[in-house]
Amino acid sequence: MSLIDEINAAIADGAEQRTQTWYELRLGKFTASEIHKLMGGGKRKMTEAELAARPKGEKRVTIDDDTALTDGAITYIETKIAEIWTGRQSDSFESFATEWGNQNEDLARKEFEQRYKVTVTLNGHNVWSEQPNEAGGSSDGFVEGQDAIIEIKCPFNSGIHVSYCRAKSQDDLPVAYKYQMQANMLFSGKSKCYFISYDPRVMNEKNRLFVLEVPADKELQEQIKAKLNVAIKEKQRLLNDLNA
Repeated sequence: MSLIDEINAAIADGAEQRTQTWYELRLGKFTASEIHKLMGGGKRKMTEAELAARPKGEKRVTIDDDTALTDGAITYIETKIAEIWTGRQSDSFESFATEWGNQNEDLARKEFEQRYKVTVTLNGHNVWSEQPNEAGGSSDGFVEGQDAIIEIKCPFNSGIHVSYCRAKSQDDLPVAYKYQMQANMLFSGKSKCYFISYDPRVMNEKNRLFVLEVPADKELQEQIKAKLNVAIKEKQRLLNDLNA
């Protein structure tokens, strides 16, 4: 067993999702479910060379940069710092729709197991091997005998379930879920994710459960890693400045 596997095994013990230990493990960390908040290009100040090369009369002093952080990413980093300062999870608020999803997750998992003749084991929090104290994620289970995780969504709005059922690839899903799945595969070292949408109210059993197989996207995962490294550096810079 590798060192990172030992770390994950140790922290998963007693760290079932949505338990107090699980919340504590996530404090201050960038997590898979919110990785999308870091993605996208921001703006940076132009270098002296870039300023000198501006067309005559142009006054802009910033330039688009895929490696720069957006305003939304900075806000997300600030919430992570707030978690460190307060010891409280920033995303602990639960709506009725969130509660609905949590209540039906086990049913979705069991139906997936029965239909696909597999066994799913629950896992806790998986850390990012490159910086274990800074990022991690919690998939909705590992598929035994496969190099795969699952990601379950139980939308309260049945129309959203219908839209998921039409998906042919990860690009047809909300961008937040695309990044979530790729980040969880990155953190767990798995090569495949089954995206599952489940609505127990659908009368036709065939349409009650939708499953989309999503392979690991190495290019997208490299983008995630690059943004994580930038965000971690910025978080540390802000912490140093604020604690000075």
